[in-house]
Amino acid sequence: MSSPFLFEDLDGIADGAMERKPFFAVNHENEEELLRWLREEIDYLKNEYQEWHEEVKNNYKRFKEIQYRSQMHSNSNRDLPDRRTRYSPQVVAPLVRDLTDERIARMMEFKPNVVILPQHDEQQDKADARIAKKFVKHIDKAERIDFKLQKFLRTCYVAGESYLTVEWNPDKGYLHPAARDAGKTLFVGDVEIKHYSPLRLMLERKDSDEERDYGFKFDICYADELKKKYPSKASDIDKKAASYYDAEKMMDITERGKVIKVTFWHRKTPFLPDGFECCFVEGVILKKGALPYQHGKLPIVVLTDNDNLEEAHGRSFINSVKGMVTYFNNLLNMSIKQMTLLSYPKWMVDAGSVDMQQLNNDTGIVQVKPGAARPTMAQGSPVSPQLMGFMDKAIDWIYSWGKSNSVVRGEPPAGVTAFVALQYVSESENRRMNTSVVKFNYRDWE
Repeated sequence: MSSPFLFEDLDGIADGAMERKPFFAVNHENEEELLRWLREEIDYLKNEYQEWHEEVKNNYKRFKEIQYRSQMHSNSNRDLPDRRTRYSPQVVAPLVRDLTDERIARMMEFKPNVVILPQHDEQQDKADARIAKKFVKHIDKAERIDFKLQKFLRTCYVAGESYLTVEWNPDKGYLHPAARDAGKTLFVGDVEIKHYSPLRLMLERKDSDEERDYGFKFDICYADELKKKYPSKASDIDKKAASYYDAEKMMDITERGKVIKVTFWHRKTPFLPDGFECCFVEGVILKKGALPYQHGKLPIVVLTDNDNLEEAHGRSFINSVKGMVTYFNNLLNMSIKQMTLLSYPKWMVDAGSVDMQQLNNDTGIVQVKPGAARPTMAQGSPVSPQLMGFMDKAIDWIYSWGKSNSVVRGEPPAGVTAFVALQYVSESENRRMNTSVVKFNYRDWE
């Protein structure tokens, strides 16, 4: 299975071959034991999520309009009779992308606004509310929240699940005044929000999101950068090439000079009252300690598309329409080939009755041999009306199963022209998205 991380020394471990124990039972002061537990847990989650990750990659291909294994291309001159190519490229209709973009646009209309009100009439409460409001606006602008929410939603609809990490980055913000006076580089720090896909972040395997205690985040970093950031561990950081799944190339790639930095978070629990945070690469722990967030929760916001019973991770709406989308693309390509072959008129002649060079579009005389029938021009029926009608019906099914809004697409129901009636139809169709709106608003507020 392709995965965003590789630990070669654990590849041979079979599922269930090791005895798993909870994290609080691990000796956190023993780095060797701690690192062993973290690596074994990654390997366990990798095996458990194998089928789901493959499903995510296939949905990436459908979103990128990749259906056919081979897209033939030729650089030969098509005008030369002896080198004329005889193929038609495969066409993939962008139905999945269109549905995804429409759903994102509709959900962004429901983005919640944060209203900060003072609890009392006292001047200090009013001043605190104004400061908090300015801070929220600062985060919104500095972190480009609208742009990241679009990526958040796009990954959710394509992969079935998406993540935002909300962390404190000490290397962000403006230069600290004391450091500037001392000639040092020290920033005041600021909030950092990053987006991750299921291939770059894995959570504990539980039946519901509320029960998850810990998660792993994977970042691709330069080894030299980590050596500068953690000088005490520089000699233990290996420059071994990092192997991970590249979504652009749709394959595993290897980059020299880079390593996979793994961040582990464990929320506060009765058995682990301070929580835990750990950052490590293969072979060495870079830092570890208590969870640095007062709320005690995982700094991960999870958004799912379709939820199945007793499954913690979500499923994409693409699973509901992929069969009909594939069937529609096959019919579309079949229709194109039929039109290419049969739409042009063809001469029908007896073999050897005329000079074939005289049958062209130029004006002239065509000589027919005595006793032969006259040349006639015939044209076939390219595509049957029943096939075109079925393709139109398939489009309607796809958009209906994908919870599309016909009014938003500019295709209102027949006979409905009044503005009030169109607005009512649009609102009625939007009610089908209420479950998604509730989840998005809650996660955005979180």
